Amino acid sequence: MLQVSVVAGILSRYSMKPATYLVIPDTHVTYDGAPDGGIDPKANSCLFQAIDIVKPDGIIHIGDLGEWSSVSHWQWKHRKRPPHEFIQPLIDKEINGVNTWLDKLEKAASKNKCSSIHIIQGNHEKWLDFFADEEARPEIAAKTAMKIKTRGYGWSDHGEFHKIGKLNLTHGGHFTGLHHAYKTVIGLSASCMYGHFHNVETAHVMHLGGAFGAWAIGCLCTLNKTFLNHRPTSWSHAISLVHVERDGNFHVELVDIFDGVCYVYGKKVVAKP
Repeated sequence: MLQVSVVAGILSRYSMKPATYLVIPDTHVTYDGAPDGGIDPKANSCLFQAIDIVKPDGIIHIGDLGEWSSVSHWQWKHRKRPPHEFIQPLIDKEINGVNTWLDKLEKAASKNKCSSIHIIQGNHEKWLDFFADEEARPEIAAKTAMKIKTRGYGWSDHGEFHKIGKLNLTHGGHFTGLHHAYKTVIGLSASCMYGHFHNVETAHVMHLGGAFGAWAIGCLCTLNKTFLNHRPTSWSHAISLVHVERDGNFHVELVDIFDGVCYVYGKKVVAKP
């Protein structure tokens, strides 16, 4: 079990050294053979190699960790949803797939002496919560199904903001449409990092209260999904590193991943088979 640490606690252990966080956007993990969704294998490989290189003090996943297509309302949009008993085996497969991936993440974190993992709930995790409420099955609500308490992870509900230094992290979707990063930083009058849209976008503004930025950091999921009818999108793979100083100021390093290749701290990372 990992113990959740706050920025101050991490900084106190490392004296004047900034705390470094590795931020993971939408992974949409599912089970092998699922009809849609899933994490991109090459992007996944780059992520775990990056953890070994960076050895972050904390890891933050900003939501849509799982695909949860088994309970998606979109799946049953044009047909009647079958009884719970029909769907449960698919839910079990997704829960097992997500927890297997979390086990791997936790192992990588522990190996690199990463002291905290924090999960922000995405809208896909909310699908699981909605289904659990409708069927009176609290044991399959997202936080319980993913064993968040048992694992010792931090947790933020969908729509909430998790703060490290002066940077706010959330799943995203508070401000939408074209130029959502600019709308986000203007609307919040604060710095924010988020996912949800699956594309990379940044914006910076100068207010009387100071300089603020917004970073949409892409995704790690497969880029070609059947529900999109295979149309081209602006989606792209990336992760982010955030270095937080003692005074709360922070510095963002966006790591773009193109076809399983990225650079982390100047080192070329190539996805492993």
